[in-house]
Amino acid sequence: MTFVMLLTIDEVRSKGRLVADNERYRVRDYDLDDLTVSLTELKKGQGTRGHAHDSNAEAYFFPGGKAEMEIGDEKVGIDEGVVLIPKGEFHRVLNLSDDSELEFVSVFPGKRESSNARYSRGAKASEARRHSSLGDSEPSDAT
Repeated sequence: MTFVMLLTIDEVRSKGRLVADNERYRVRDYDLDDLTVSLTELKKGQGTRGHAHDSNAEAYFFPGGKAEMEIGDEKVGIDEGVVLIPKGEFHRVLNLSDDSELEFVSVFPGKRESSNARYSRGAKASEARRHSSLGDSEPSDAT
């Protein structure tokens, strides 16, 4: 038997676990087996700190808005669509709007607690985990 689940953005917002809520963004995670669906509401004019995953790729879905995504040394303007991030590539999101929040969904394997994210271009993922806490770390989003 095949089980298919349709998950709307509103369901991630209402059923997801709140992992961050600060002056930069609000992030909710919906966990399913070995996969995390993460909804980020990036406040107007804000950007994520950015991160990279040494052992997995990540997908970002932008349903609309005005954003810029930095991936490695490139900057890409985004109105809507899906952005696929190869493993090991540093990436961050900027909300280019001065008057509205930017919503986007990221999907990555595993749970945030066991994330292999590194939050600076040169740091190893294990070093980033050792120095981070929920208020200090960057959720995989945005992350």
